[in-house]
Amino acid sequence: MEKVKSDIKEYFFVEEVSKDLFVSTYSWKFGAARGLFGGQVISQTLAAAILTVEPEFSVHSMHSYFLLAGKYDTPLYFHVKRLRDGRSFASRSVLAKQDGNAIFSLTCSFQKPESRPANIQYKMPDVYPPEYKHYEIYDHKNHEPHGSIFLRPDLNVSIFDKYKFESRTATHKDPEICKVLEAVPDSYGSNGELKSRHGDETGPPYNLRWFRINENLEKVSKQVHFLAIAFMSDFWAPCNVSVPYFWGYNEGKLELSMMTTLDNSVWFHSDLRSDEWLLFESESPTVVGGRQLIKGRFYTSSGRYVASFTQENVYRTKVLKPDARSRLEYSHILPKLVEHGNIDKKVDSKNDFKKLPKL
Repeated sequence: MEKVKSDIKEYFFVEEVSKDLFVSTYSWKFGAARGLFGGQVISQTLAAAILTVEPEFSVHSMHSYFLLAGKYDTPLYFHVKRLRDGRSFASRSVLAKQDGNAIFSLTCSFQKPESRPANIQYKMPDVYPPEYKHYEIYDHKNHEPHGSIFLRPDLNVSIFDKYKFESRTATHKDPEICKVLEAVPDSYGSNGELKSRHGDETGPPYNLRWFRINENLEKVSKQVHFLAIAFMSDFWAPCNVSVPYFWGYNEGKLELSMMTTLDNSVWFHSDLRSDEWLLFESESPTVVGGRQLIKGRFYTSSGRYVASFTQENVYRTKVLKPDARSRLEYSHILPKLVEHGNIDKKVDSKNDFKKLPKL
């Protein structure tokens, strides 16, 4: 347990104050004026829960709600409640507080590893490796507000101003899918605004992206890798699946007046390495009533499906021009079996059941 405590203190800046009470010792100024970056709050709150569970247990799910914006200059305390400690599963709830007010709540569950014959998964989208195609890499500087950098295909960010996190474009091997995905903006126009490459198209609410922490984490506790996934689950999703509403055909015709995370859930299916390239596949199946639902999947580069996530956001929009496409409907293709043997490997793209939704 001492190893887990040491690693979490080093990489996620959470320390024990007293029994079931923990504190964040560093505030990463990446969330700009709205307050603490959501990924920091998610991962640090989950870290507090992990520190109350025996290390042989692994977190398998977490469900959380954002209640208030976090402040940069106020200590963030994590109050853990032990809900259950069983032989196979354990459960915790955590309240993150500032000035005595709860700003974030999280419930999570842990399991001792089990080996069972059932192994079913969705196939990883057939993409080229992250080195295949590079756009201009944006290097985020410490303490610089992030602004619109979420929309950059290739991005370097220093997590907690200390560890480099890399995001790279995922290029699909199907040229038709690749063309549709290129509705994502990647460069600045003459007026300083991001411009998309296909101005007359309506792209899908779908995105593929590679990421990793560019740090040797071979010897750290497995809990650090789970926390990295929790951290990154709040990183790109809302902006990257918003392409149909604000880029391509709709560029300048709709306005996003407010977007903020309401809740976030992550399921951890198996062990993983966050310092090796992981593919993040995200989609937004519905936007209605001022709320946006997002679903996502995480794969290793060998094709193993290691984590899932969902998120809902406040998503308030305004129509600026009468020809804006504000009501969109996409098709959904049912999956079919493509492999029944070793699923931890690449599969031929001609049998890929996962088709990008089209208008």
